[in-house]
Amino acid sequence: MWRAPFISPGPFRDKPFIPVDCGSLLPTLIENELFGNVKGAFTGAVHSKEGLLAIAEGGTIFLDEIGELATDLQAKLLRAIQEKEMRPVGSTKRIPINVRILAATNSELKTGCVRFMSVRANCARAWASWHSVISFVP
Repeated sequence: MWRAPFISPGPFRDKPFIPVDCGSLLPTLIENELFGNVKGAFTGAVHSKEGLLAIAEGGTIFLDEIGELATDLQAKLLRAIQEKEMRPVGSTKRIPINVRILAATNSELKTGCVRFMSVRANCARAWASWHSVISFVP
């Protein structure tokens, strides 16, 4: 699998690398893809599904086109980053996560992904304090 030289060093080197194109996923499905779900969480959830954040445990998740995420999902992702845990859709239990997060966008930062940073002023601090790297690629 392709890995850029700047994301390979460190304790995440030999762990999973999960690329996610946030722009290609339907807004109604991306929460389920990132956080997973428990059986019966919604119509059609006949079994539990592990989310990509859990699959990337110990490794790296690359959120491409992060500017496409809805603000409510941005808030849930911020909570997961700050608390180092996530709650699958339909679950009452939190799951601890340890994952490096890379994010990129080709959107104009003032109208896209930057709202993720500016509306929630503590977001940059949360990213920096949690083995995370933000990479905005114009």
